[in-house]
Amino acid sequence: MSDPKEQRADGCSVTFSLILGVLFVISFFFFEKLFMVEDENEPDSIISTQRKEKVDQFKLESVNFIEKVDSFHIENNSSLESVMIKTINNYQTKSENSK
Repeated sequence: MSDPKEQRADGCSVTFSLILGVLFVISFFFFEKLFMVEDENEPDSIISTQRKEKVDQFKLESVNFIEKVDSFHIENNSSLESVMIKTINNYQTKSENSK
């Protein structure tokens, strides 16, 4: 059998192991940064400008649509409440006719 006193770690080998561990961790991050491939799908200024233009266009179309809906209701002198009441009355007359 082996002697347990010979299997004990002395301070120098523990320190050397810790230093090697730290070097391996640091080298891992260094090589990761060194060999990292840049993603070509990252937005650049041209893509950001195009996105901004599309968002602005969507906002403008949304505002125009809301204005068209409002103007339609103003022209027809209708509101959501009046449309709902007409729908309820229409539904009630249909259900009364089927009885």
